[in-house]
Amino acid sequence: MSDPTRLRILLIGASGELGRAIVAELGGRHEIVTSGSKSGEIRIDIADPGSIVAGLKAVGPLDAVACAAGAVTFQPMSAISPASVERSVYGLGIVNKLMGQVNLTLAARDALRDGGSITLIAGVLSEHPIVAGSSASMVNGAIEAFARAASVELPRGLRVNAVSPTVFEESMGGYGPFFRGFDMRFPDAWRVAEWRRELSGYVAAGELPALSIVRLPHDHLGAFGDAIDGVDTPDTQMADHDWAVGSLVDALSHTPFWESTVVAVVEDDAQNGSDHVDAHRSLL
Repeated sequence: MSDPTRLRILLIGASGELGRAIVAELGGRHEIVTSGSKSGEIRIDIADPGSIVAGLKAVGPLDAVACAAGAVTFQPMSAISPASVERSVYGLGIVNKLMGQVNLTLAARDALRDGGSITLIAGVLSEHPIVAGSSASMVNGAIEAFARAASVELPRGLRVNAVSPTVFEESMGGYGPFFRGFDMRFPDAWRVAEWRRELSGYVAAGELPALSIVRLPHDHLGAFGDAIDGVDTPDTQMADHDWAVGSLVDALSHTPFWESTVVAVVEDDAQNGSDHVDAHRSLL
């Protein structure tokens, strides 16, 4: 007897870092049909609508389609000029990651079994942009908006979701410094070093965002057992935090933005009393 909980899932981008992680996680419980533009059981190039339709036709009945593929260009806006889509730096993201997943949704609408699921990949840059990431932010935001709109109209109980993750553990080696979250293992000095790299981009462009929020969590203390770079005691973490705050202010003071910039420093866990500097700095 077949297992009704075992789904047949088409995974596009199965050979990439995210795709391999998905296969490892779901492969034991479901039938994963792997796909990609250059590898996999079914060849699908999401930038080619004909390839999407042909691939879905060839694969047979499916319970779900998931996409772990999509390309965008990372380039500072100062180096991007107005152009038509086909000539624009933004064109790759629009044609590949955005329209590729829009067309995948439209094709899957007609190919999935009743009640099937479509999962698209967006990304955290839709809400938390970085320097040189305007194409990714634009495309990710559009994918999220499309998924919300498509969910209203899909027939036969079909569902569509857009997943907007931060950096994957599998990609931490290459992208971790750009997307570090609330990770107490990570020194604040390293965070500020990345922030200073972004600041240099703003200086080169001659424009600083109206509001920047920089989180330096070592004021919180923790993760002493596996902290990075020897910052593994309350004293070293507090010193790391204070140095990072000073480094941030120092970097700003050497930019053209300094005279028109206000820096507000708010302590961590302000509801729990004063910290080692001054409780008054929390009253903002």
